[in-house]
Amino acid sequence: MRRAYAKSSKGGKKAKQDILLLALRWVVGFAGTLFLSWALIFPYPPYSGRIGAGLAGQLFLCFGRGAYLLPILLLHGLLQYVHSANGWLLRALASAFSFTASCTLMAVVAGLLRADSRWAGGSLGAAMAS
Repeated sequence: MRRAYAKSSKGGKKAKQDILLLALRWVVGFAGTLFLSWALIFPYPPYSGRIGAGLAGQLFLCFGRGAYLLPILLLHGLLQYVHSANGWLLRALASAFSFTASCTLMAVVAGLLRADSRWAGGSLGAAMAS
């Protein structure tokens, strides 16, 4: 009588390729999230380089201080992807809508406090709030 643990795995090469592809996607996504976080925290060329400073400037212009939420949402998405790769499109849409709502909320609150709504929510939040 053969035990379940004694059975050979089916598709050994295919399973190894899938695991390697999953690991590669996770490493690239994590490296991108780290670079984005570094560029947002230190948006000056001596610390994040010309590319990081330009990227941070464009993100702050578009999303205002809501750009600080991007690394959090990306890291959450990576952890959910590692847990289960199914349903990634629905999670991405939910993150996009919550990010847009956060930028809009920051712009509305800044408008109520007589502050610049583009500073708080960026051009996305200011456009949605008006």
